[in-house]
Amino acid sequence: MVQTVTVDYREEQANCELFLKNFVDPYSDSHQPKYSQLLQDIANRRKRSLDIDLDDVSTFFESGEHSAPQFARNIERNTRTYVKLAEGEGRPLWVSAGWARQRTGH
Repeated sequence: MVQTVTVDYREEQANCELFLKNFVDPYSDSHQPKYSQLLQDIANRRKRSLDIDLDDVSTFFESGEHSAPQFARNIERNTRTYVKLAEGEGRPLWVSAGWARQRTGH
């Protein structure tokens, strides 16, 4: 028998944004969000891709503050869908989450 799982992708996209904006690596001396500068580099076209560690996702959502224990497993089981969520519907997640391209004086 096939088990049907219902996923609220709006909530999942909100979880993506929450994670990317707020995850701080507990093993790093930096107290800055780990993915924030990387996303800014993408917005500024200095970087083209973003590698996200699923252990980071698990750590973030299994902590007491944020609870979505299935989130990392959902990403692992349906990666293509989550890549599309991050790319956004015509508007990449890093743009809608506030990482706008920074103009320089060059």
